[in-house]
Amino acid sequence: MCQTTVFYLFLLTASVMLGVYWFDRQYKNAKENFKVIAGLLDSPKITSQFLAVI
Repeated sequence: MCQTTVFYLFLLTASVMLGVYWFDRQYKNAKENFKVIAGLLDSPKITSQFLAVI
């Protein structure tokens, strides 16, 4: 194979690997954020404090 073809093949492989890594990080961050939000919405402390203020 030509050196240029090998270089482009390396760039393509590296960009796909970086894309998968980026997507995995974004997915894990979104998953943690939704867990925190779900915990805050289901928290009995917030509900009891809200009802105490009213």
